[in-house]
Amino acid sequence: MKLAQKQAEGIAEARSGQ
Repeated sequence: MKLAQKQAEGIAEARSGQ
């Protein structure tokens, strides 16, 4: 599922931004 992968990527980016 690409959607789940994209969501996980967004979460990882958000955590990295913090």
